[in-house]
Amino acid sequence: MKILAIAVLFVLSVGCEYTVPLVTKPEIKIDKTVLGVWQGEKEIERLLVLPLGKTEYLVSYLAGSKDAIFARACLGKVGEQQIIQLRWFGTGKGKVADDKRVYQYVSFSVVEDALVVSHLSTKVVPKNVASTEELRQAIAKGVKNPALFQEPRRFQRVEN
Repeated sequence: MKILAIAVLFVLSVGCEYTVPLVTKPEIKIDKTVLGVWQGEKEIERLLVLPLGKTEYLVSYLAGSKDAIFARACLGKVGEQQIIQLRWFGTGKGKVADDKRVYQYVSFSVVEDALVVSHLSTKVVPKNVASTEELRQAIAKGVKNPALFQEPRRFQRVEN
């Protein structure tokens, strides 16, 4: 139970930091290499990524558990920097997001059977940005900063 609480706190503490979207209308086609089930370091850290159409994903963290949380996700770009926008909207217990901090931004790469994810750093891009344009400008300003994204987390693909 303690591991579960830590995993949920991790997502909530580094996740839902922003109140404004980077992408208001998803237009970039999904990257099919991220689809599937991914396993983190802890047994409970299961990530499920499914297509919701040509430009959006459904993401579940702690997938398969009663404490799963769900997001709509899409790809966005600031200059050459590709970013996944996640909008967390609810839990496996039927609870819905009750505040405005529902957005999370991550970079990603798929290397062989590993998904490597890094969260946008609030030290470089402050979480109090007030508009999409302000968010874009803050990311663009920090794009050459090696601290733009936090320490990467690794998930291994789970074979079906």
